[in-house]
Amino acid sequence: MREIDIHKQPERFLEFLLKSDKVSLKKILKEIDNICKYPRPVDSRKLVGFKGYYRVRIGKYRIVYKFNEEILSILFIGKRDEIYEMLH
Repeated sequence: MREIDIHKQPERFLEFLLKSDKVSLKKILKEIDNICKYPRPVDSRKLVGFKGYYRVRIGKYRIVYKFNEEILSILFIGKRDEIYEMLH
């Protein structure tokens, strides 16, 4: 099983959801667990222009991550427009 490394932005976003939207928080945490086991789920997409970065959709939210054999790094979590602004 991979170790999960959650960067600061996604950590703050998850804390925000804990206070405001526990249903979405539960879905996102479940998806992170799934990605840890299977880092290339069917609905994941490789991000063009960002070597080794992938994204997966959970409703209106996106998780951007990268992985190797030992570590799953959660880089960004947020709404679609916010994520792509953070990447540029």
